Amino acid sequence: MTDNTNIISHGDAIKDISESVELLKDNIIKNNNTAFASIEEQLEILEGLTKFEFGRFLIKNRGGFNGYWTHYALTFPENGRLTNKSSDGTDITELESFILNKATVTLATQQRFKIFLEHNSECVKENAELASIPGGLLGELLFLDYTGIENINLYGIDLDEESLAHSSKLAEKMNLAKFTQTVLGDAWKLPYQDKFDLVSSNGLNIYESDKNRVAELYKSFYRSLNEDGKLVTSYLAYPPGYGDDCEWDLNEVDMEVMKRNIAIFSPVLGSIWRNYTTKSEMISMLTAVGFKDIEVLYDKAKAFPTVVAYK
Repeated sequence: MTDNTNIISHGDAIKDISESVELLKDNIIKNNNTAFASIEEQLEILEGLTKFEFGRFLIKNRGGFNGYWTHYALTFPENGRLTNKSSDGTDITELESFILNKATVTLATQQRFKIFLEHNSECVKENAELASIPGGLLGELLFLDYTGIENINLYGIDLDEESLAHSSKLAEKMNLAKFTQTVLGDAWKLPYQDKFDLVSSNGLNIYESDKNRVAELYKSFYRSLNEDGKLVTSYLAYPPGYGDDCEWDLNEVDMEVMKRNIAIFSPVLGSIWRNYTTKSEMISMLTAVGFKDIEVLYDKAKAFPTVVAYK
């Protein structure tokens, strides 16, 4: 059994679905936040989320994703979008289709995933040491091309034993188990120094509201990288409504889609991952840790930028 105490992205194992729904209903009515959807529309969204497996997980975990459901969302364009089926093989509901095919932040992170793969692939070489932290299902490494590589070490480091088990199965499916190691470990307490050629890290920082803690996370990554090591990470940019801090490209955003996206994850689910950063804040934190040659790369909406930096 996984100890979820230190998992900040998900892991609410106390409430069952009915208790979780009732708590969210009470929050919707009590908060009376109608900026993006009426109370009736929010309650309808909540009811719609109970109709599919992914939605029920989001309800129980306040919009938080684990490794399995992150992988599900990231790979949906190559899987469910082609079949129009949900995770259990049934026809996809309109609401789940919206979240996976249209929602602004989902599209941004799907595009972000492809950017990660492109830049992580540059680190594939003989005898390289590549890490994904948190590992999740390890797609950021397992989906790279290892043709001709005889020896390489891929590390999936995560506090979630369930994610580690799923990543081991995926490694076997991809015929990469011989290269893959799963490690139960805390990203803030990595036992490695000057080891990795690459640390690939998406998602963890958006669940941590304390910027000092986020800086400590980057220090942990820095220590674990070797002399020329590369960090590929990301941050959630401030959305519209945050004045000059918003750096989204609004020409690439359907505002009605964005409003519904926000309604689902903010007043309805009360998402725990809404910890935003500006480009300048991100660069300053990484520079203070010691990173150099920092480059920011964007999805179309500039909602979930990728950052590449070197030790």
